[in-house]
Amino acid sequence: MNTKRLTLVLTILCYFIILSITAQTGCPTTLAIPNPNSTTYNASQIINSDGVISMSNTTTYMAGDCITLEAGFEVELDAEFCAIIQSCTPNACAYPTPFDFEIEGTNSSFVNDLSGMTTNHHDPNEVFCMHQEGQIYVWDFHEASIDSMQTPVLYGNPKVSPIITGDGNDDFEGLTYLFQDYYGAVDEKDGKIYLFSISMNIVGMDTTYIVDQNINAGASIEQTFVDNLGQPIVTVGENDGTEGITYDPMSEKIYVVKESPALLYRSVNTYSTLADFNTPIEVELISVSGITGGDDFAGIYHYNITTDCIDNQDLLYIVSETANTVYELQISGTTATLINSFVLPLPNSLIKYEGIVVNRNRIALTNDRAIDKAVYTFERNTNRGDANCDGEVTIEDAELIGEYTVGAVSNWSYDCSSDINLSNADMDCDGDVDIVDALFVSQCVEAITNPSCPCGY
Repeated sequence: MNTKRLTLVLTILCYFIILSITAQTGCPTTLAIPNPNSTTYNASQIINSDGVISMSNTTTYMAGDCITLEAGFEVELDAEFCAIIQSCTPNACAYPTPFDFEIEGTNSSFVNDLSGMTTNHHDPNEVFCMHQEGQIYVWDFHEASIDSMQTPVLYGNPKVSPIITGDGNDDFEGLTYLFQDYYGAVDEKDGKIYLFSISMNIVGMDTTYIVDQNINAGASIEQTFVDNLGQPIVTVGENDGTEGITYDPMSEKIYVVKESPALLYRSVNTYSTLADFNTPIEVELISVSGITGGDDFAGIYHYNITTDCIDNQDLLYIVSETANTVYELQISGTTATLINSFVLPLPNSLIKYEGIVVNRNRIALTNDRAIDKAVYTFERNTNRGDANCDGEVTIEDAELIGEYTVGAVSNWSYDCSSDINLSNADMDCDGDVDIVDALFVSQCVEAITNPSCPCGY
């Protein structure tokens, strides 16, 4: 098998992961691996393996649909193994394909005042959405009709029941999965987290989810977020308090954002059991670098990039209503530094994006207005560089871009209906197609390092 030393940028769970590996060339549809080596194996659809990952080897399986570890598969002591659901593209560029965030699919019915959003730990292809009055809804990627947008895919009662309740003046905003079956919701007006469980109930072909707040020997659990002096970070009744919440399962810490002024906090202590929530939650202020003043923080989501299935890269995604932007921030100590941002499209000028979830090659956001749709999902453009829309990124794409920049190609569009697709051709994501894009494509084809796209993800 021919190998070459490459620097690959792999698209994993909506992130870029840069690592130096010895990569298997080619991209078969199905790949059987009886004797895995220390390398990365790619298949566009399926990988099957019954082999042994030997001591000190670092082996990665990447397939678009399914990775099956059959009887006999083993990872020996001191070996490293990672399985990633991510398709390769035959003969395509191994360099970054950024998020274009083109609208991929929305539900055909809407619910007013959706706020927080989080993953459904029972099903990774579903997310839970929070209503400000305590209802919880299910967004199912399986049942989304991306083309016609006809299938109603946002379910409320009786899919999820009952609602959660706070102090009677409820304004639930943020929602997060914590651990085991437990979730937490924050109320904007009282600065508290309310804990509850969501259990799955399957009867025949019908799946419902049961919400239970009485998780502490028949009683509920709620706690206030406080600073290092024990003072609440929210004045009760204010309408710009705790707006979003997320949980990092690796550090076992909770992040929470205030809407205005836009502030980011992290719990001082760790939380891995219900018993940890027996006192107010002390938080420390995290300094945010790179975001201009005046923006609000409406929603937050934490996700890890794990290049070897272990390392915690500590990334936060924060959505701002006023700036209509998603920010990607890297956490280091008590500082969060902006590394990417993306201005969200507005199908309707009254839309207000609030909750956010990263789900594989998608980002999903809730809309808290009864305008247009309740949930929007945005998908990564995996065709970056394929200017001529032939399914491959080759030197012909670089030549086509070069011809366009000197006026030799006049039939252009932002899709594949013309001679050149400018959306795919804009390799550096600056909104213009120029000679730099042609250079990046040619470098990509020749496996020469070039900067990753600075816009989006």
